[in-house]
Amino acid sequence: MAIPPDILRIASMLDDADENVGVNLLAQLLERADELEDLPAVLQESADPVVRRRAHQLQSALTMRRRRRDFHRRLTADANPDLLAGLEELHLLWFDRDSAAALHTAAEEFAADFRSGGPTSLEEVEFFLRRRSFLPEPESTIVPESYCLGTILDRRAGAGSVLLALAAELAGGAGLRVVRTLDEFALIDGRGGILLGGGAWRLCPAPEVRALEFWNSRMILRYVAATLLSCAVNSDSYRYVMSIAQALGGDDSEHVFDRFPYPFRATAPEPEAKED
Repeated sequence: MAIPPDILRIASMLDDADENVGVNLLAQLLERADELEDLPAVLQESADPVVRRRAHQLQSALTMRRRRRDFHRRLTADANPDLLAGLEELHLLWFDRDSAAALHTAAEEFAADFRSGGPTSLEEVEFFLRRRSFLPEPESTIVPESYCLGTILDRRAGAGSVLLALAAELAGGAGLRVVRTLDEFALIDGRGGILLGGGAWRLCPAPEVRALEFWNSRMILRYVAATLLSCAVNSDSYRYVMSIAQALGGDDSEHVFDRFPYPFRATAPEPEAKED
């Protein structure tokens, strides 16, 4: 399909030195993202450094939009989502300059290492995590490094929820399930045991089932995304708040901020009228 002439006309003006003009032109191109074809790649080969820089900005924005949409589709699909792939997508929504290929390689190496040992019991899972020096951090440690897959694998430390959910998924048919009891995440087996991960690995008898909340991979991904959204709000990061909120809600527009308080919303709420 040929690129429409009006898009080519907009692209021809990307060499304008005025940054405000450049931002406006990029916004127009992003509105026509489905019609751009290979234009961003062609523009990145331009001899003009201004055009190249803006072409890279355009490609980066398109990549982030695709990642947000991919995550939302995964989260809302009928089938229970692939946890490892979803965690990769969330990592790249936060650490957006990291290499997707390098992250995927690290994730696959971790998965292969785990499966090579074939842990099928809570004792074997705990032994693997201890042997590989993975430390579970409390869920109250609300920093992105504790919830993003790449930094967890690099630091050998992360939220217990993520590490235990990964173990349950990679253990396959071992019958291990992720649960939450009080403020801790844990793994439970069918033999009355539980592996807690709230700051330290602890094996103990499981409480009664009615004291447990069972979680699947969709719930874990929503939880991690919501936690990253909290990190973004706490850091007053407009860009990250918008990115994570769009991925969760499936809304690519800035209307996602309509549900947020000022200053993320464009205007402050009107003061309530005082009664006479």
